[in-house]
Amino acid sequence: MKACFMGLGYIGLPSAIVAADNGIEVTGVDINPASTEKAINFYRQFVQRELHRSPAKYIATRVMQGHNDADFLIVEPNIESHKVFKLTDYREAYEKADIVAFLVAHDPFKTLPWREDTIILDFCGIFKKN
Repeated sequence: MKACFMGLGYIGLPSAIVAADNGIEVTGVDINPASTEKAINFYRQFVQRELHRSPAKYIATRVMQGHNDADFLIVEPNIESHKVFKLTDYREAYEKADIVAFLVAHDPFKTLPWREDTIILDFCGIFKKN
């Protein structure tokens, strides 16, 4: 599987790294060298440590910052609650969302049906066709 990340800022770069760590062949594109350099420096100083501990937590935190008026549904099927994030049942979140980003291939996610009415970002092969 190949993916192209258009924009390598604070969201694009770590997302591309997570995709690459999950076996996806990644190409990153950014037209602003200063933005790319800033993101790479940020990655070296902080993200590298956090990404290896919890890429989903890091990405969720970065996406949510500065978007107070947006409605985010955070899913983690392996735990009941989280001290930072309000968790939503994965089935409920999948039905409500207009955009779904699969960052990890938890077994329960593999039971979800494909939705034509939703933008699905499958970074880990949930809907991979054999």
